[in-house]
Amino acid sequence: MALPAKLACFDPHFTWVRCCAPPFGPFGNVNCWSEGYDYDTCCKLTFSNQNDADIPYLFTEILRAEFRPPGKNYSLDLQLHQRAAQLGTPASSLMDRFGSSWPAGLLWTGSYQLLRWYECSADLSRSMWSRREYIEFGAGIGASGIAAAFNGAFVTLVDAFVTEELLQNLQVNLPSALRSRVAICQMNWTQPLQRNLVQLQRCVAPRVPRLKELKFDLIGCGTSIYGQSHMMPLIHAISKPRTRVFIAPSVSFQRFMARWGRPTSRYFQKLVVRKDLGLTTVHRHSSSFSDKTPTVELRLVVADSFGAWSHACAVAKFLRLAGRSSQVPELAIGPQRVGRTVMETWATAQDLKAFPGQVRSDAPQAIIEQVQAAARDDVPLQILVLSPSFALAAALREAPWIAQKAQITAMGGSLWHGTNGTGPPLAEWSVKADVASSLEVYPHVSRLCPLDVAGTAQIDGAEFQELLNCQGQVPVVKALLEMLPSRTFGDCYFIS
Repeated sequence: MALPAKLACFDPHFTWVRCCAPPFGPFGNVNCWSEGYDYDTCCKLTFSNQNDADIPYLFTEILRAEFRPPGKNYSLDLQLHQRAAQLGTPASSLMDRFGSSWPAGLLWTGSYQLLRWYECSADLSRSMWSRREYIEFGAGIGASGIAAAFNGAFVTLVDAFVTEELLQNLQVNLPSALRSRVAICQMNWTQPLQRNLVQLQRCVAPRVPRLKELKFDLIGCGTSIYGQSHMMPLIHAISKPRTRVFIAPSVSFQRFMARWGRPTSRYFQKLVVRKDLGLTTVHRHSSSFSDKTPTVELRLVVADSFGAWSHACAVAKFLRLAGRSSQVPELAIGPQRVGRTVMETWATAQDLKAFPGQVRSDAPQAIIEQVQAAARDDVPLQILVLSPSFALAAALREAPWIAQKAQITAMGGSLWHGTNGTGPPLAEWSVKADVASSLEVYPHVSRLCPLDVAGTAQIDGAEFQELLNCQGQVPVVKALLEMLPSRTFGDCYFIS
């Protein structure tokens, strides 16, 4: 669908300065207006005019910008205060007045592009904004951050310099209910990753106590994408697998890829280019990007074998030793709670009690709720079955539709060789141990992994010695080696 032609209000005679400059008052220069042209039409930034190409930004203290919240039948008239040089003086006087912080007090093209894109919800459903955590690097005067707040997100604005203009714009343009959902952090992110994360955690923790971990659903970045060797790892580190990263770099796609293509492809799996297509006039061929991290977000672990309670204790201990407990929000115990397990002496009730996430005894319902959440957010979901599947079978009986909303991967018997890649093929123990549940689950399995996969992935000799050597530096390796004498860490399946 083509956008309507943009209204061109100005020419060499009727300029923005001559018609809209603040000295003319709230209605502008009346000598400029005729039918179809008036102060409201011509003296503010909207998607329907090309004023972003005509306004002398460096000399304008207040910019009026129209913003239409998605799904609403009204528009807002934002009053964006910014730093400005006096008309008739060189733009370099900004640096003389404000020093190195002068860029933070201006509306840059990237931020304006994000504001316009957020009018379209950045091509996402409204539910993917509502009450989601949004963080923006290079907040500037807050234009796109204000738009994110009106879209329903909890907003964290980060900049190397927090200016009076930013604070004033939040005060003037946001109602108190939305303003209370905006946090501001001042930090310099051109530091090594760990230092950046420490800085951000110190800043965010007291201001955003609702965050259980330093992860965000939506990340915005306008023209602040400098220092890519620091910015890209930081964005990746605070992303979830479902996170969308919006970048409006104010350069052509070719230039972006030449300067930032390598780190982008290193840290992000999917790159989607959204052409400006007339949302703004300046840098019309600039692009915005929506990225997703390739990592897996583990949402739920279900201990679902015989002796499920003992296995849940072992899962909790392993996650603690590996330093991963905070990354797993829920642990559910399957219906077969009693029974002897080979790991019952390795982990105890205290390990399960120390698990920081939610421990649930209604495993089937926990599975259904995770599938419902993924379907609502329109994100892919994998169920990995590594044990007898009592709880998953019960979930399928109660909610058969989950088989269409999730991809189920399960272990199967060996095709060619048995234990350790030797001997005759073996049947899958998880199936033999619970044939009834397997008959309900396996017809819905979309990917079956034979035992040969594990059998040919043995680690011994020099490779095992490397694990021994690195256990002091890699917690997950140390956890595996401590657990090794107990022989197994199976009998659970993971939903991610």
